[in-house]
Amino acid sequence: MANKSIHTLLLLLLLSSMLTAAQPAGTIELGARIGIFSNSVNELENKNTSVRLFGNKRNLCYEGFFGYFILPQAALVVNLGSYSKGDISVQGTQDAVGQRTFIGSAGIYPIQIGVKLEPFTGQLVAGMSPFLEGGGALIIGSESISQLYYDRYYDAWTDGVLKTETDWNWWLGGGALVSLSSTVRLDLMVKYIRIEFSGDIAGIRDYSGWQVSVGIGYLVLGE
Repeated sequence: MANKSIHTLLLLLLLSSMLTAAQPAGTIELGARIGIFSNSVNELENKNTSVRLFGNKRNLCYEGFFGYFILPQAALVVNLGSYSKGDISVQGTQDAVGQRTFIGSAGIYPIQIGVKLEPFTGQLVAGMSPFLEGGGALIIGSESISQLYYDRYYDAWTDGVLKTETDWNWWLGGGALVSLSSTVRLDLMVKYIRIEFSGDIAGIRDYSGWQVSVGIGYLVLGE
């Protein structure tokens, strides 16, 4: 009986040592994510659009994130993302020199502000904790050019913006955090982002879609 009690006590101590630590209020988290973003719609809004070449439906995305814990289980978060949509070729007008074509790229840049909830921090074993995030976002879409091409020759190199669009919308996601140390966490996340411009970027208005990413966060612990 005594041996059984000792074994039970040792098991409880072991499980306690594996619990995730709840960070105090005032803690700051800084980190970065990399992943894949897939927009749900990838067809041109206007079949007669001047866009001749467009990037893939699924592309790499990059995201930096900042969090400030107002409670041990809740933080205010800001995410800064960059979703490349690949190279584009935009047909211009015909003139005396030839048919003009702008060659460049299209990108989507979300600025997300919201709340992160970690309801089970300090209660789960093996250094893991689920989380939820969501909030509003300012989405910036941009077409930029790096080259102006005539059908007879490359006329000039340039850097400029063909068009920009902005959209106020929302996002919602969740995932799991894995504690690698007292201040470093692995971040596994899936989220949906609602994006629909009033105009189009590279011939597309609706860029809503899913992001799957992995990242690393560093905690600057509060007092």
